[in-house]
Amino acid sequence: MYVNGHEEDDLDLPLIDSKDLFGELKTDDTFWLMFDLRKKESFKINHIAYENIINIDPELLNDIEDFQNLFDVLQTVLHNDDFVKFKNLRKFEKVVIYTDNKNFLSFEFDYLVKFKNLLDEDNLQNLELLKGGFDSWLKFISKNDSG
Repeated sequence: MYVNGHEEDDLDLPLIDSKDLFGELKTDDTFWLMFDLRKKESFKINHIAYENIINIDPELLNDIEDFQNLFDVLQTVLHNDDFVKFKNLRKFEKVVIYTDNKNFLSFEFDYLVKFKNLLDEDNLQNLELLKGGFDSWLKFISKNDSG
């Protein structure tokens, strides 16, 4: 299966599908953090409705060299609440990243791989990829909207 133009296996990350993520978020049994790697405009229009979500514009990742550089840049661009969540990344039981096809296809570099590799530098072990990305999430939600 392809997500965002490449094999999901290329990222070497565990996958979580929309149904399982929805169920997990609804039960509140796990302390999650989500990274929405899409342009700010896309995030403002729609995103996964969850308290612990951080939007990072993929454009920011292009010139980031290492985890410390990412940390420094995010400290200047994120709202304080979001930066505190990022700073406390290790306190979350699960961390999920996602994007969508429209955003992914508009960049000339694979920012999912880059972001994953930056987090790997910090030895983050609990990272997962939303299978099918935000596009899959929207399809799931539209079919299962319970009001």
